[in-house]
Amino acid sequence: MAWWRVAAAGLLCLVGTGAQAAWQFDPRVISEATYTDNLNLDSAPLAQGDTVLHLGPGFRLVGGTPRFHATANYELNGYFYDRSGTSNQTVNTLDAAATGELVPETFFIDVLGRAGRTVVNPEQPIATGDYYTGANFTDFALWRATPRLVHQFGGNVRTELAYEYGTIYYPDNLAGGTALPDLTTRDARLNIDRDGAAETYGWHVKYKRQEAEYSGIQPAVYSTAEASLELPVGQRFWLLAVGGSESDLRKSITSGSLDAPYWQGGIRWQPAANQQLRVTSGKRFYGTSYSLDYSLTGRRLKTGVSYSEAPAAQGIELYVNQIFAASPAQPLPGYTPQDHEVYLHKSASGWVTLTGARNEVTLEFLSDRRNYVFTSGSDYVLRGTLDWRYRIGPRTHLDAHVGWDRLRYRAEDRVDNLKSFGVSIERTLGRLLAITVDYRYWRRDTDNGFAGGAVGTDFRENAITVGLRYGRRAP
Repeated sequence: MAWWRVAAAGLLCLVGTGAQAAWQFDPRVISEATYTDNLNLDSAPLAQGDTVLHLGPGFRLVGGTPRFHATANYELNGYFYDRSGTSNQTVNTLDAAATGELVPETFFIDVLGRAGRTVVNPEQPIATGDYYTGANFTDFALWRATPRLVHQFGGNVRTELAYEYGTIYYPDNLAGGTALPDLTTRDARLNIDRDGAAETYGWHVKYKRQEAEYSGIQPAVYSTAEASLELPVGQRFWLLAVGGSESDLRKSITSGSLDAPYWQGGIRWQPAANQQLRVTSGKRFYGTSYSLDYSLTGRRLKTGVSYSEAPAAQGIELYVNQIFAASPAQPLPGYTPQDHEVYLHKSASGWVTLTGARNEVTLEFLSDRRNYVFTSGSDYVLRGTLDWRYRIGPRTHLDAHVGWDRLRYRAEDRVDNLKSFGVSIERTLGRLLAITVDYRYWRRDTDNGFAGGAVGTDFRENAITVGLRYGRRAP
């Protein structure tokens, strides 16, 4: 990877030569004591309580020069158990990113690095706290580099050519005998865009090729190329026409050839600068396809809803939507990298946020379903959450959370219902000092699971945490 060494050297040069370099270093320390009545998320007869002390020194570094920007967020977390001393553990977490402008306004490179823990098997108990001592977590480390060429033509046409290369590493030996193969990812893309304004047309040309290759497993490759046109009808409506070709994953998961033509048509409606609706429908190799996006951003009300469906392979989905995501969500059923099964991915989500003088309430939902192509069955997650933030006073606020997840695992022929509730109060004692009291309730009810087995275990957990934080809150 000679080009990667050259790029890294270029970034270091940008750091060292910037006379206007400005950096902000924010150290912090977290000290927490948690009592849980079910440390290992066992069934009720086997539940064991324990008190856990958590010490977490860390820092955040942000800064750069006019042509270089970097951020690093690091924390060393130590967990010390009152009754289960042999379970004492330390966890290193790092989230770092940098962007360098090697050629002004033309050539950029983005670098990302992460280290921490991730879930091994989403079908086993997943905890809400890092103090969990089960064998369902493993350490991981990853990096990704993305050189980008950007050019503006005539003031209204923008071109971007980018290539991403990254690797995710897992330990060779995991608790319980589970092995996760290392993953190498490649993602090439080309975008040429002319956005349509009022009474003017817009057009877009896109090409993307994604590759995910596990150690010892054949790679999964998916490509797509399309061109789209936006024709204005008045000042608020545009007609949309899309045509392209993609890889037919039913024929081959490794070729990446553009052998499946498709088309779509629809409308875009923008009644105001803060409100937009986009709806399309068309034909793809798996049948009729639909997509919908709506957003409204107001001073008091923010809302949005979206729906999309597309063919996918397990390896590529892990890369795109999981660890490399800006804010990785809890894994959906079957995301453990085991093979490259092909499925039709249907995802719908929505959110509403109401903001007042002292209150902020957010309601979110998610419906994520995967219908498999070569094997029978499907799996899905349905999720709903309600979050409430209330400012009691200038230095005190309350946060409450209610959540419900319904998970369908086709491999185990079972459905899990996950319910959670939490409430916390935080009071600022000084400019950098705050105290927090937090209560959490976590419950899983399993239908059609293996009786007495670890996978199908029903559990309940109550946990209360008292914590003291010095330093700025980590983002």
